[in-house]
Amino acid sequence: MHCNRDFPNLHVEERPIDDENVSVQEFRVRYIPYFLRRHICTRKKSQMLAYKHIRVPPHARMHCLKLHFYNPKKDTEGVWNKIVSYLDPPYCHCELEFLHGLSCAVYINGCVHLKTRQFDPHFYDCVTVPCSSLAYNRALDYCTLRSNEKQLFSLKLMLATKFPPLRFATSGTFCSKMCVEALQQAAVLPADISAALVTPSALHSLLSQPPPQHEHHSGVVPALDFV
Repeated sequence: MHCNRDFPNLHVEERPIDDENVSVQEFRVRYIPYFLRRHICTRKKSQMLAYKHIRVPPHARMHCLKLHFYNPKKDTEGVWNKIVSYLDPPYCHCELEFLHGLSCAVYINGCVHLKTRQFDPHFYDCVTVPCSSLAYNRALDYCTLRSNEKQLFSLKLMLATKFPPLRFATSGTFCSKMCVEALQQAAVLPADISAALVTPSALHSLLSQPPPQHEHHSGVVPALDFV
């Protein structure tokens, strides 16, 4: 009697057919049970090996995107940050974080870039957005594209969120505009939202208090007044 190491509760009797004179009746009694048990062991082992290679469909695996919002209230040096925050409180900057601390951001006088970093919870408020694997990859692809293109920061575009006469500027980006566009690529935010009009505080408001599904977006997202 042999015990299969993969299925210890199934015992297989090792009885080779070495008797040429065995009768049909004796063959049925002695050897058919052996072949049946052997077949059951082999089949179950094959099924178990097959199960190991079954993967969850990509749309069923969940990821998340993290939006970090900088509040300059405790910032004693960043005068410009306080000015931006004063125009639309309480936030002045936001960044989009992917897995393993990979963050996409754009700063004044700089360009869109991807880098690994950490966020101090004393200065940054985090909003986590669950999404599918497909949505996650779309957002990451968009940020990677903008980083490779070295898309520049635009002060005019940023100020245009509060000063309509400056809205003629078409090139460049700023932090919340870039984040909104990435989330739109991932279908996390509606495509009819005007990303160029969304400030960091407005984006935080939008993600924290999403509008009902039946409402139609006007394209202008009002900021939530935290003062």
